[in-house]
Amino acid sequence: PDGTTCEGCTPGYATTYAGVCSPCDEGKVPVDSSSRCEVCPPGKEQNENRTACVQCEMGEATITGRCIACASGWITKNSQSSCEMCTAGKHPATNKSACEECPPDSASSTGECRPCPAGQVPVDDGLICSKCTAGSVTADRITCETCSEGKTPNSDESPTQCVECADGKFRSRNATACVACPVGKAPNSNRTDCEVCPQGKAGATGSCQACAEGKIPDEAQNNCEQCPPHSTTLGTGATR
Repeated sequence: PDGTTCEGCTPGYATTYAGVCSPCDEGKVPVDSSSRCEVCPPGKEQNENRTACVQCEMGEATITGRCIACASGWITKNSQSSCEMCTAGKHPATNKSACEECPPDSASSTGECRPCPAGQVPVDDGLICSKCTAGSVTADRITCETCSEGKTPNSDESPTQCVECADGKFRSRNATACVACPVGKAPNSNRTDCEVCPQGKAGATGSCQACAEGKIPDEAQNNCEQCPPHSTTLGTGATR
């Protein structure tokens, strides 16, 4: 102070070339008996009084000399000197120093796992969720299963289970949807194929109905037609 003696710099300060004590810049601490300031190593930052470097917290990296939390879906890399986003289908582990696989029913494009909506499964290595192909469903949002003959997905938008084809419709082995039976036919009991309407019955909408008294099926068994004049049938569902 009186110019005749030298004293050490205040903690957090170091001498300049002119012999003046100046505070270390952000991210630096005094070294070599406060003769100079040195940048903290990767993964560390200066403490509050700039006297020492301290380790960054878990999930933080040194950006411009300070410990900054990595963004959601990102992990620390290179001794906590930088952050890196997890790749498709992965998210940060608990310590945020490595990425791990998303749950099997989830997908991730930004390092954050999100459960797939009902009727969808992860695709493209877990990057996105997608609906099952036509004629298939998923109950667990992990794998798709093709509906068996005579059945169809319960929904076009969220196919989660297979249900029996609607009345008047059937689905064969290679079909992806239920279709109506042609005129004069109706689905069999398993709805896997169509059968010709029994004698005395006709149908145009996939169901066979008995012809009323005085009527008989036309040749295609599409409609019931009136008996010729001066004639009738022996009762409902008659063939002649």
